[in-house]
Amino acid sequence: MRALLKSDKGDYGAARAEADKLIDDGDAKAAAYYVRASIAFDEHDLDAATTDVDKALDLKDTLAAALLLKGRILEARGDKVGAKSRYQQALAQPSSYLEGRSVQRKARDRLNGVDGVATADAALDTKPARNVGCKRFLPATGVTITIDCDK
Repeated sequence: MRALLKSDKGDYGAARAEADKLIDDGDAKAAAYYVRASIAFDEHDLDAATTDVDKALDLKDTLAAALLLKGRILEARGDKVGAKSRYQQALAQPSSYLEGRSVQRKARDRLNGVDGVATADAALDTKPARNVGCKRFLPATGVTITIDCDK
């Protein structure tokens, strides 16, 4: 989680170091490779993101967040058919936990965007990362948002 927060702040070197430590020391290897892939994607390093997300999916092929990220990578490379397939696979995963519902919402939005029916969330996902560091859960909507820490 610290690695993703550092990535959100734009501190990619520190974020990568945290992800590398997770991979070297941690038991949750698939999640660690997903985290490092996500950081690489944020840096627009599609080759590194592809390598790590593929490792994550090799270890756990039902990791919805990794399926979503693989779809985004394929979409960025112009492979709409492959991207749609990965978004559909992400949607097929259980969504009984908060992050699962968030991943499914994003996968649905990206799937619609691939077909040219852009949604507000899909459009927001293409904006560059902001320098933020705090997250707030909104119970009424079931969504976690990122806000500036001073608010």
